[in-house]
Amino acid sequence: MAESSHPSGQCIIVMRHGARLDTADPSWERTLGVDRPYDTPLTGKGKIEAYHIGTKQFRDKNITKVISSPMLRCMQTAQEVCNAINIPGLITCNGLCELLTPGAKMTSTPQVPIKDLSPYGINIIQYDERPIPEFPETLNQSFQRYNEVISQIADDYYPDNLLLVTHQYGVEQALLLALDKKEAMNYEVSYCGNVVLKRENKDGVWKLLSMSRVDKYDVLID
Repeated sequence: MAESSHPSGQCIIVMRHGARLDTADPSWERTLGVDRPYDTPLTGKGKIEAYHIGTKQFRDKNITKVISSPMLRCMQTAQEVCNAINIPGLITCNGLCELLTPGAKMTSTPQVPIKDLSPYGINIIQYDERPIPEFPETLNQSFQRYNEVISQIADDYYPDNLLLVTHQYGVEQALLLALDKKEAMNYEVSYCGNVVLKRENKDGVWKLLSMSRVDKYDVLID
């Protein structure tokens, strides 16, 4: 059985969801996704990759809880990792949801999570009862939300080691916990990209231990 915490301090892994179906198959949004264009599922490859990464990268991290955005693609990713590391199910956190901007295929506050999860094999052991953040947000408001929510989750569950499954900008904002803003802005997170952060105590400074599928821009942003 996994230990309840890292031998020293706390580790959190912040991970982007796997490959999304609407990008691989644009017809999904015009057919099955017409009522929920913002809530695409994963591709089959996306599910396999999430399980593979859980198996190869996370089994030795002593993760005790998997916490996910309520968007379907994130919950599917989180469940695949749960299956890989033998955790029974996931916890939803509404604050980890997608950017609430028109560019995220939304016109109002999204209705998530989807009510019928049975076709997807997702086991939610604890739902977030708090409301979804309100649409619309500015980009800066979304960034601030990610930063605050990730920090709060880590504090709430200290000293447990955690996996948080969220969206691209959520992972990029997690980098700000360990890097200065100018440096953090120069990274882009691919599907299933993740960062591993550690602190020695609850008031300690976060350190970046590793990154996977996170690439630095060829031309740095000033």
